[in-house]
Amino acid sequence: METIPTSNKILALSHAAMTFAAVSFGGLNIFVEIISRFHNISPFEEYCRLTAFVLYRHVCGGILLSLAAFYSFHGHPSLQVLRTCSPWVYLVLQGFTGVYLGQFLFVIGLGHTSANTAAIMQPLAPVVVVFLGVLLGFEKITFLKCFAILVGVGGSVIMVYPVIMEPSRGDFLGMIFLIAGVCGNAAYLLLMKQTYSVLPPIVMAALQYASACVFTGFSFVPCIYHGHGKAITHPGVDHDDRDRLMTWVATAYAIIICSAVNYAFMAAANKFLEASTCGLYGLVQPIATVALSYAIFGDLVKVHDLIGAVCICLGLILVSRAQLSEQRRQYTLIDGEGSEIN
Repeated sequence: METIPTSNKILALSHAAMTFAAVSFGGLNIFVEIISRFHNISPFEEYCRLTAFVLYRHVCGGILLSLAAFYSFHGHPSLQVLRTCSPWVYLVLQGFTGVYLGQFLFVIGLGHTSANTAAIMQPLAPVVVVFLGVLLGFEKITFLKCFAILVGVGGSVIMVYPVIMEPSRGDFLGMIFLIAGVCGNAAYLLLMKQTYSVLPPIVMAALQYASACVFTGFSFVPCIYHGHGKAITHPGVDHDDRDRLMTWVATAYAIIICSAVNYAFMAAANKFLEASTCGLYGLVQPIATVALSYAIFGDLVKVHDLIGAVCICLGLILVSRAQLSEQRRQYTLIDGEGSEIN
């Protein structure tokens, strides 16, 4: 599935949107790690509290996106396509893979492991996107694109290499959750390419969240059945007032920034960028996490962090150039005055 030819200005805005999403997701990693430090509770109660956190995110984020979509496109002719079944199949799959699997399994996996272990999984994202894209015929592979992804993945590995050598909290089940979440996000980026021709991105994001709410709601049913429904009022640690405040701050941040804003930005940016380019932005999260850790906690920035960050940025630049070169070969890009765009 080819990206839509567009101007350099739109491409720049798309890259800016993906950068904002990656940086804010890096901040969420820190929040989730803090609120998942449970003590003296059973693994099942831990599952219920983390599921409640994700449920808040999906329901409230879906409401915000729905209001934005209704305000922007109420009565728009393009919405008539929703009377047919074919777009709903893709929208439900997008909600299941990117919003449900990508968020729910990530949070559950992080609760069973650590932020360091989650960081180790990040280099898998662009590799899985390219593999699935080529396998399904959605993307064309080129030498420059492969080289750019290798450079970016190499930079991410350099950043997390010291973490790999350290003992980390976690178990095999948590690793499986994290890997499944990464694969879900990869499938999500590719599946979105199937509905851009018929629906606006903000409408897609709202409907994706609506379907994800159903899956997350079913995931919370066992908690209610076994008498842990009260976890909906404690979606995180609650040892003291500071812990409770941090939990609700993290929940609000996840709802407003990482759900409503980020998924609207990602849906819009993925329309004009290749899925592999969007997947590579996942590698920016370790950079954001390191920078925020330095700003908030005063953690030292080491040489390998700087080297890795430079490699990741270089990989993003190269893969962007690869996409632009491919578009210029396939299309005659024309601006509003009819001249070729440089």
